[in-house]
Amino acid sequence: MLDLSKFVEAYLMGIEVDRVERKVVLSIKEPAGKGWILVATGVSELMVLQMCMQNIIDRISVWTGSAVDADCRERVFSLLSGRYATDRDDMESPLINRTVDAIQRGDSMLIELEPVYGASVLMLASGLSVAEA
Repeated sequence: MLDLSKFVEAYLMGIEVDRVERKVVLSIKEPAGKGWILVATGVSELMVLQMCMQNIIDRISVWTGSAVDADCRERVFSLLSGRYATDRDDMESPLINRTVDAIQRGDSMLIELEPVYGASVLMLASGLSVAEA
């Protein structure tokens, strides 16, 4: 499993989207200045909200396999609908259930960059890797 804890309070510097290869590349810089590249492959859904000049990461979460919970289901709703969920929204729709089932089977993973400030990123992908920049 990837150790994503080093990205707490790191900066999201840029996002590159390759529609043909279905790949999203996130450029991240640690507070000390070390650069990293996160590459999500097999991306089928992507949502980026509030990208700013300065984007500080609170945490990066990945849901896959048995890690699926109510928070995951809520994020899937947001990703597929393009808006945050409310108490009145149906979290059991067939599309959400199919997506959550794919995450539980390990066919997909839900990746979230939760911000302290700036960009919030949600994506559904089949793989995630990290490399030094």
